[in-house]
Amino acid sequence: MAIFDLFSKRDKPLPDVLQTRELPVKLRVQIEYIWQETLYKHNSSLGFLEELHRIICEERGQYRLSGGNTAMEDLRHTLLCDEDTDKVLDVIEGSAQFICKLEEIREAPITFYDPRPVYTHEDIEGFIEKMNHRFLEHGVGYQFDINANRLLPIGATFAHKQVVQPALAVLSRKEFTNANKEFMEAWDDFKKSDFDDCLTKCCSCFESVMKIICTKKGWAFDPKDTAAPLIKTIITNTGLDSFFEQPLLLIATMRNRLSSSHGAGTMPKNPPEHIARYALNATASAILLLVEATGV
Repeated sequence: MAIFDLFSKRDKPLPDVLQTRELPVKLRVQIEYIWQETLYKHNSSLGFLEELHRIICEERGQYRLSGGNTAMEDLRHTLLCDEDTDKVLDVIEGSAQFICKLEEIREAPITFYDPRPVYTHEDIEGFIEKMNHRFLEHGVGYQFDINANRLLPIGATFAHKQVVQPALAVLSRKEFTNANKEFMEAWDDFKKSDFDDCLTKCCSCFESVMKIICTKKGWAFDPKDTAAPLIKTIITNTGLDSFFEQPLLLIATMRNRLSSSHGAGTMPKNPPEHIARYALNATASAILLLVEATGV
């Protein structure tokens, strides 16, 4: 699924500022073209698309999303015309999840005639890469991550590619299942503007990762240990310089000082978006640092 180097776009840099509020018409049309190359490629895709449509409608409490007599027409009309950005993103994310799921299904044993569409790994990678490029091309701050299996809001492409994506690859490993769940919940809280819980879940994820590291390395720790003693244990056993202790502890400090995890008292706490975004990126960076330093 190549992206052609048109004269009118050549040498034009991708936007520096990314927003998550609007989905331009051109972006929607280009994603529909990607659907044509994949989702419309096999007639047998229709059954799976009907299931995707049913799931989204059920979760949103609707019989129809936007318009159209069939499931496919309704999904397409929502993508191209609906003004509800969250609804359109539900459909876009669902289509990407659908494509990724089909590879898992395709690899399952077949014992009878199988009408399922055949998607190669290249089809799936091409779908995701092209869709993600279209988002960036239009300055829209979302990327679909295969490891997370969802659209993630991003503020900076460099941080996402160099920090968040590698951290998600680590968390996708089986031994990090619980930590991965906590990190994904932190992203969901961020999306819902629940920045208080986002900070709490970031710290929970970080503590889970450190306990997993200590367990795998055979380093003694108390299961009730919080971030501070866990960080000291890892630094002591890895030979990391002691000055790393305070930067790593900041994840827990933000949780303790800025969230309601220990009770808000009479003063409700409501950390701003930029703090929650920093917490997500800092957590991802800390996970990478400790996993690489310990060789886990």
